Amino acid sequence: AHVLASPARPFSSRTNATPTQTPVKSKKCNCRNSKCLKLYCECFASGEHCKNCSCQNCFNNPEHEKVRQEAIEATLERN
Repeated sequence: AHVLASPARPFSSRTNATPTQTPVKSKKCNCRNSKCLKLYCECFASGEHCKNCSCQNCFNNPEHEKVRQEAIEATLERN
């Protein structure tokens, strides 16, 4: 009898990888007024911290984790 391999895990959008696990370049945001805490920030919407972006007054980073988590909770409550 043939042994079937278990199906590959679907790729996670949080890892920015394709099904073949090839890394995809992360998009970089240019937020100015939202502090990168709104869904129109590409980084925040994908669940990632901003890294090497061109944003201003960013709160989507480990240094502002408490404020970031509050924004995530508020966003989830609205949607």
